[in-house]
Amino acid sequence: MSVRLAKALGCRVKGMDILPEFIEYAGIKAIEYSVDTLCTFEVSDINKAVLIEKGYDVVIFGAVGDVLGTSEEALRKLKGTVKAGGYILIDGTYGDTLCNDGYATREQWLSFISNAGMLLLKKSL
Repeated sequence: MSVRLAKALGCRVKGMDILPEFIEYAGIKAIEYSVDTLCTFEVSDINKAVLIEKGYDVVIFGAVGDVLGTSEEALRKLKGTVKAGGYILIDGTYGDTLCNDGYATREQWLSFISNAGMLLLKKSL
């Protein structure tokens, strides 16, 4: 997602993942999309990164499950990485209330967002 954003918007991006293979793949994609000068990727533990990374315009939380704790804990931690007026893009899943499979429900996510003092701008289903 970050490589495509760099291509579409001409913005600088910094990507982090704990898996070196994902970082290597992202670097290859950045070259393929001719945005390697805009992209920086590093192997990093997101739990440490949320403590030191600050002031971003946009943070993408992409399909990483509960690595930052519960969904509500993750939102609170990510909120600290964006500047005032910044955005958090969440690529995740919520569970069906009729078949709870361990994922927070849509209603729970809306509550988590509200409890964190955040606003939902757009949802995609």
